[in-house]
Amino acid sequence: MTSEKVTCQACQRKVTQTVTNRCMYCGADLPEEHHLTAEEKNRLLNEKLEQFRRNEENAEELISGMRQNFGIAAPRPKKKTRKEKRADKSQAVNDALSDIHNHLEQIRREREAAKPADNPTNNPASNPASNPAKKPKDNSNDNQPR
Repeated sequence: MTSEKVTCQACQRKVTQTVTNRCMYCGADLPEEHHLTAEEKNRLLNEKLEQFRRNEENAEELISGMRQNFGIAAPRPKKKTRKEKRADKSQAVNDALSDIHNHLEQIRREREAAKPADNPTNNPASNPASNPAKKPKDNSNDNQPR
């Protein structure tokens, strides 16, 4: 890409070569010999894109520096709407319920792991010899005043 300026034949102004093939003043087509090649256009566009990205990264630092220099207060954070507040509360409740559910599941698993295996010789309820028959309830004191 040459940095020389081209004179527009329609408006007679000096025009710098750009990505477009038209005069930036009157819009007339420039001669073919002054058009940029595809590689030159791509390179130029990539440079502009990289410059834009650098500026975007530095923008927050520049703005905060200007605020400090001129004594401008930082903008207040946007207040949440009622809908957003409700969504936050709902999410907090769901998280708490999930934590409780997980904790109860963990306790249940620990109890099952600590419970002895069902073995008829060790389990008195399943062994009739070690489980004497229940005596009938004594109801003789039921009719007495208290």
